[in-house]
Order: sequence, then structure tokens, then C-alpha cells
Amino acid sequence: MVAQHPDELVVVDYNCPDGTGDWVAARYPDVTVVRVPDGLEFSASHARNVGVAQTNSQWLAFVDADIRIDARWSGWMRENLVPGKYCRPVEDGGGRDLETFGTSICARSDFDAVGGFDEALKGWSGENFDFFSRLADRGLTLKGFPSEFIDPIRHGDEERASFEGMAGKDERILLVVCYTEAKRQLQVMLNRPDGLSFDERVRVRDTILEKLKAWHDGGEAEPLIVRFAFDRGTRKPAANYTMKTKTVVAFEIDAGQRGRG
Repeated sequence: MVAQHPDELVVVDYNCPDGTGDWVAARYPDVTVVRVPDGLEFSASHARNVGVAQTNSQWLAFVDADIRIDARWSGWMRENLVPGKYCRPVEDGGGRDLETFGTSICARSDFDAVGGFDEALKGWSGENFDFFSRLADRGLTLKGFPSEFIDPIRHGDEERASFEGMAGKDERILLVVCYTEAKRQLQVMLNRPDGLSFDERVRVRDTILEKLKAWHDGGEAEPLIVRFAFDRGTRKPAANYTMKTKTVVAFEIDAGQRGRG
């Protein structure tokens, strides 16, 4: 990355026990190292947001710690980045590689317009899906870059999953897809063009997470139903009656014929 001479290069050290921040600072003094010393519970959303806060560039490229990049990537960016687009690696014949799912590029103005990454999503993975969904809702279209520009260092999910006790990628995907859709639906129904508050988003996420864990631990025998009810107020339409109004969003998830293993 340093050899490609980007305008800015930021490394976020989220209280890394391996001393990554010190290693980078000692060898690459031109790289900005941002430290989160109290980051005991890892949050990819927070890490990316604090990294972006240290930049001034018009375009932002997000690269996880387990991704190696090809020397041609920065040249492609300088020639191909255009307003109204955000960029991700193109899909191959087998679909999108989940190991490179978060590697992406977007304009700083679009990042700011959607509020960056949602910090109500903690732990590992999923914050990218939510972020890309909000970019698409803003009207941006996807532009692919050659997938050979990025090479993932493949590894298991055990350490990452331990942050929330989730079983793996499938359950994490369900959490984030439900969460993202719930936010979208509630924003419309509650007439919140600026979105839900942070506390409301945390409540939605925690509700889904609790239900998913119980469903998975119970063997997923029956469909999972998750409901959210937001109070819209109370009024007295007549002397002897009180009416409470609620907005309800519900999801039903069926494990289908998946093997139990």
C-alpha cells in the first residue's frame, strides 16, 4: 500500500495485542496510525469511522487487515473513480467472495451523506452490507474493479465469532439483513428521513441478536419470528375509550431443509 503512494494512508489500531500500531509507526512514519486504546470490544464500524475522521481525501478505500492488494489497484482508482458510483470487486462465476466482501471505495461526500458505518453494529462482519444498502438507497450504482487486485488471507471464523457468541457467517448474515431491513421499514413508517436514533438502532439490533441466539440454540426447528413495536402515541377518541397506536415490523425466518450437523 505504501509503495502505491496514495494521497493518505491510515491504519487503525483497535487495541491490537500484537502491537500492530507500534510496528507500522516505526517502519512507515508517513502512515497515520489511529489508536483506539480502550477498544476491548471490537467494532469494525467504529474503527472505520475513526479512521475516516483522520482523512481529507475526496475518495475513501476500505481494506481489512486480512487483505493484500495488487500494485495495479491505485492506478485503476485514479483512472476509473467517478461521481455517483461506489466500487467493489466484480463477482466471479461462483458469486461474491465473502472474504473480500468489505473491500470497497466510495466518495467522501457519499460516506458523509449516509452517516458512515452504523456503530450500533458491533463485532465482526455485516456492517458492510448495511453500509452498501444505504449507499444504494441514496441512488449510487455499483462499479466493479478486477477481483485479482485483492488477495484475501483466508482463515476461520472462530476468533471473530467469539465477540458475540454467534455460530458463524449464516447467523451473522441473518442478523444484519434483518437489522438493515428493519431500519429501512421503520424509517419510512415513522417518517424519519434522517433515520432512527442510536439508542433505537441498538434496541433493534439487540432484539434480533437475542432472538437469533435463542433460535439457533433451540435447533431452529420452527420458523423464527421477530417483531418490533414502536409506540406512536396515545389519544382519547371518545370519553370512555383510549387508543394506543403502534408501528409494527415483523420478520419470519425458516431454516428450511438445511442439515443440522
